[in-house]
Amino acid sequence: MFVVFTFRNLFVVFVIFVIFVISEIQDQCDPHKIKVSDIVVSRGDRIYVIYPEYFDITLSRSDGRKVAKKYAVPSPRLEDITRAAKAVGLRPIVEENVAYPGKWWKKSGRIIVPKKMKKSQMLIKMGSKMKKMKRSEPKK
Repeated sequence: MFVVFTFRNLFVVFVIFVIFVISEIQDQCDPHKIKVSDIVVSRGDRIYVIYPEYFDITLSRSDGRKVAKKYAVPSPRLEDITRAAKAVGLRPIVEENVAYPGKWWKKSGRIIVPKKMKKSQMLIKMGSKMKKMKRSEPKK
């Protein structure tokens, strides 16, 4: 059997394909199916991404530390950064199995916070809060 493809036939196939793709996208956008690790961050978003490496006193600036050593702590954990972000007045979203781009082999995690101030100011405030929390923790 020989099928003649006319412009009308191709248009109908294209419309069916578009409807199928849209329905698949709607299924994927179900809020109950989206995991936090599926968040894709782009420059236009009104959020900041913060990695533990930003606060690690053992790293140099070229290795990823973003704050001065007086605001940095040894081996910062996601829990510490989350508590510091909450103390500054932010609502952090924690992503645990994500790697810092400079250390792609080590999945240290990251937090995502809304932009409420300059990133440098926010990192300094969070670093000073983490310093205070580390000092107040009992020595083991």
